[in-house]
Amino acid sequence: MGAVFALIAGCGGLATRSIIALAAIGAIGLSLAALEHGWFKAPLCIDGPLRVVKPSIVLLFIWGMWSATAIIMLYGEKDAERREAARNIRLDISLPEGFRNNPTMSSFTVENASQQTLTDKHRLVCRINRLIIGGQSVVNGSGKINQDGAIGIMAFSKNETNKAWMLFWYKDDDPKNLPKPNEQSSPILPDGDANSESCLSLYATMQPFQCADVTAIFQYSLETQPGIVMYKEARWRTQNTGDGGFVWYREPIRRSGDYCTTQQ
Repeated sequence: MGAVFALIAGCGGLATRSIIALAAIGAIGLSLAALEHGWFKAPLCIDGPLRVVKPSIVLLFIWGMWSATAIIMLYGEKDAERREAARNIRLDISLPEGFRNNPTMSSFTVENASQQTLTDKHRLVCRINRLIIGGQSVVNGSGKINQDGAIGIMAFSKNETNKAWMLFWYKDDDPKNLPKPNEQSSPILPDGDANSESCLSLYATMQPFQCADVTAIFQYSLETQPGIVMYKEARWRTQNTGDGGFVWYREPIRRSGDYCTTQQ
């Protein structure tokens, strides 16, 4: 009974080993109680040769019940870890004061304010919805035809091995269709560890800057669940401050079109 209370009280906060240990203790305790109270010898509505397997049936029921309880608790624990990470991983963008007239120098930062450690296989992907420099639309990420003949979205990410920028195509405007990160980076630790990239630095030498609409997609896996790739998104667009400078504002991720077109 104590194991039951411990599992209920610790729901969402117990480690995997603790759940397994408590379930095993509960199964052993109930088995000993069954033995002490004579459940293995009590009358059972089974006649003939099946009577000899009566203790096995009782034990199978006890251990099956506790195994099912442990599985349900473990699933809930893993789900709680994923939800806690998704809630506390933050995406932000900053523009150095000396480059207020050139947002291509901005840094995109991922902060892990969760209690989970992120594995070394993570990736910050930047989808440039539109980038206008010198009156020209330098990048238009509204969709292009890929090799499979389906609509694909263009996005960039930096290769951790050679620090070169890579081009991705993913279908249906769904981040779940992005390739899984396989380049080894550094783990991102809990409680505020972070990673930053300059997604627009490829265009830093092009002037004059006029507008940018960018969606950042962070792909990551938890150290406790390395086989599951999760993602978090955020979208920003620039706004001219009227004195030659720019600031970034958050916008809805799934808005169709781009904000640069509406500003022209």
